[in-house]
Amino acid sequence: MPLIYLDKISSTNDYLKDLLGKEMLQDNTFVVATEQTAGRGQMGNSWMGSKGSSISLSIYKKQLKIPLKDQFKIAMSISLAVRQVFALFSEHVMVKWPNDILIQGKKAGGILIENTIQGNEITSSVIGIGLNVFKFSMPEITKATALSEHSKLAIKLDYLLEILMIQLDKSLTEMEQISYPSLKFSYESQLFGLGVVNTFKRSNQKSFQGIIRGVSSNGALIIENQEGLKEFFQFKEVSLKL
Repeated sequence: MPLIYLDKISSTNDYLKDLLGKEMLQDNTFVVATEQTAGRGQMGNSWMGSKGSSISLSIYKKQLKIPLKDQFKIAMSISLAVRQVFALFSEHVMVKWPNDILIQGKKAGGILIENTIQGNEITSSVIGIGLNVFKFSMPEITKATALSEHSKLAIKLDYLLEILMIQLDKSLTEMEQISYPSLKFSYESQLFGLGVVNTFKRSNQKSFQGIIRGVSSNGALIIENQEGLKEFFQFKEVSLKL
């Protein structure tokens, strides 16, 4: 598990991608930053990492042969790995589709996955993870929280980072051997909003109420609308209002 540790960086994902253009990196190389000033989240959102209060890291997964139709395996594997580690400290950790980490319905972390595709396969991936561990000012995220706000245990940032990297390394290494249905079952069991009425917003900004029924074989979110019909939404086509 090679590790590159940085003090202050604009984006761990961008740093890792720049490094890939200059040299060969080993599989499951980690880049960890003490402070991140211009991190990126899903849908173009920003995600800042505060020194001493958060975890900002990226992973280079080199040896992949995942069919494009199964690309959601990466999001499921990573989000479940992060959730498993956070669950050691809090009982209320869930995954919000596609791969946000929530504690008691508030965002505590996000994941950004950037894949390299050759033909019909994903051959490598740069995975960025930003996690709020201790409370700090987050004006760009109105409904955010931090792990320490929900933990009865004392948290040491270095220890949390260590067990997180071990779990991520394990999950990425085992990912291709786990069947999609098995991973999907585990993911849905931790999916925020499953089986209850929630308010959603379509890409055209129109709101509607519905019930999450799970995810499809290609990672689309399945929502049963008020008419009892199931709709399938790809990434960026719908958002859940928290």
